Amino acid sequence: MNKDFKIVEVSENEFIVYKKYIDKKTIGYLWWEKTINIDSWERITKKGERLSFNNYIFQIQTYDLIEYTNIEEARKFIKDVNKYPKKHTI
Repeated sequence: MNKDFKIVEVSENEFIVYKKYIDKKTIGYLWWEKTINIDSWERITKKGERLSFNNYIFQIQTYDLIEYTNIEEARKFIKDVNKYPKKHTI
């Protein structure tokens, strides 16, 4: 199982997939000395994208959020998240 993902069971038949993101933040004038990593778990859309950006301002499309009915479906999503979108040439 991938350590960058986690599955949270919120009710009996509802599972949600979260992904770990590491953001770097610089503090002060000497940014190479004062860089810290901020770890956060964020819910991802059916396209595998994070919901937030730019200081956590949410841009949520509710039809992009998925709740899985069993844990096998959530694990299959994690396994297949990097497969799509596929680009084909004509």
